[in-house]
This record gives sequence, C-alpha cells and structure tokens, in this order.
Amino acid sequence: MIPAYLIADSPRKAFGLSFLLCLFCCGVILFIVAPITGLSRDFGAGNDGYIQIARNLVAGNGYVFEKDGPPVFHRPPIYPLFLVPIAMFPTDLQRYVIVFPQSLLVGFIGMLIFKIAHRLFNTEIAKLALLCFLINPWVYWNAKNPMTALLQTFWYLLFVYRTVMELCSQADRGQLRSSVFIGTAGAALALSHG
Repeated sequence: MIPAYLIADSPRKAFGLSFLLCLFCCGVILFIVAPITGLSRDFGAGNDGYIQIARNLVAGNGYVFEKDGPPVFHRPPIYPLFLVPIAMFPTDLQRYVIVFPQSLLVGFIGMLIFKIAHRLFNTEIAKLALLCFLINPWVYWNAKNPMTALLQTFWYLLFVYRTVMELCSQADRGQLRSSVFIGTAGAALALSHG
C-alpha cells in the first residue's frame, strides 16, 4: 500500500500535486540547471517549429515557419494555436511563460490518470499509476519545451476517460450518451499530432 501522505488520494489532489510538482521541477530546470549547464539557450530550436508557427500567426504571417516562407502542411494546427498566447510575450520570456499552461496540462493528465485507474481498479492502483507518471523525468522536460507531447497526452487521456466512463455505464442506458464529446476529443487528438 502507498501511504496517503506520499501521493494524492483523490482526483483533485492528483491535479494539484501534478501541477505543483511540474511547476517546481521546471523551475529547478530553468533557474538552477540551465544557467549552470547552458541548457535551453535558444528556446524553441529543435522543437519541430511549433513555436515558430505560433509566432508567425501572431505576427500575421500565416501558418508558416518564417515570414514569406511556404505554408506548413506537415504540422497539425491544435498545438500551434495553443501556443499563440505564449507567442504574444517577448521572445526572451516565452521559455518561462510556457511552463504555466504546460503545467496545467500535467495537472489534468495526473487527474485523468488517477480517475481512469480508480474507475477501472481501485484507489491504491490509482495512486501507483499517478506515482509512475510523476517520477518520469520526461514529463518535466517536455513541460518546459514547445512540444506536442503533453497536449497530445491530455487529449488521449480525455478520450480514454470518456470512453471508459461510457462503456462502464453503457449497460444501464444501452446507448452512448456522450458520443459527441468523445468524437470531439478524438478529433482534437487527431489534430494535435501528426
């Protein structure tokens, strides 16, 4: 058994723990590790061009990597649109600003992992599933970078959660009540990563 004081024991606490732990770990990476190691000097370089697309959308240049460049057809639109508010900040602040919305995604992911595991198994398995998620260092690495992994994971889990909830309660109703919601989550998922 996992002691309650070590890991969240409700969806709300799972959200809070995941969100705060992500903010803390990203803060350590950005304010302690990066200055010492030179990590992340050029924010957005080598991250598939999503932040560049968002910056060009803000500048009115269209869905392109660079001004007067060809239109981008091989990057799905949901993540660049998610980054548009971040791209409105000065370039030197964007590396810090992205941490907050990405940490919110981590919070929702932690909550959904807890809810799915609790629904399918029990509270102890839900705690263990959340713990496995939170000890993965790539969660925090991705939260500080303009990469689609967290948004895509959020849509996957939302899709799975709604599907699990419907399948578990389908016997009572005989029909899928929230098929529109499931379809919307699936469409957003398809548009969040190639």
